[in-house]
Amino acid sequence: MGTVRVVEDAEIVWHGGDPEMIEKMRARGIEFTPEELAGRTREHHLGSDTAPELFEVRFQPDTVVNSHAHLRNEIIFVVEGALILGSRVLTPGSSVYIAANTLYSFRAGPEGVRFVNFRPTAGAGYVSKEEFMANRTPRDGASARTSASTTASSIPA
Repeated sequence: MGTVRVVEDAEIVWHGGDPEMIEKMRARGIEFTPEELAGRTREHHLGSDTAPELFEVRFQPDTVVNSHAHLRNEIIFVVEGALILGSRVLTPGSSVYIAANTLYSFRAGPEGVRFVNFRPTAGAGYVSKEEFMANRTPRDGASARTSASTTASSIPA
């Protein structure tokens, strides 16, 4: 039997990062700027091993999000403001697909940014630039990727 799950706007609230998760990441040597930590999130669909994940993020003007990667593919859809990805400025209605194990960074525009992030399943994990680079293999050359043995449980979100 199929499933239809509706989430009404009034049912979801904006919140900061999970302090326990942030502490686990800091224990791995990952640091976040105060601006990154000031970002707000709200989950539309939490996802699972078989269900997609959809959440919304807000960053204040000019917030720089440090280089990182995830273990799952993702699509970011800009709703308000601007997301600056390298030399590209993504405005409302623009989107970007980022493949799993791709190192990237971005910055919020001068009015901030609000975007929706879609992933095919939960458990995307968070891989810092340092972890990403440490997991490169000699044949990777210029293109780094995380180790095949890395799992979502070994790299928390």
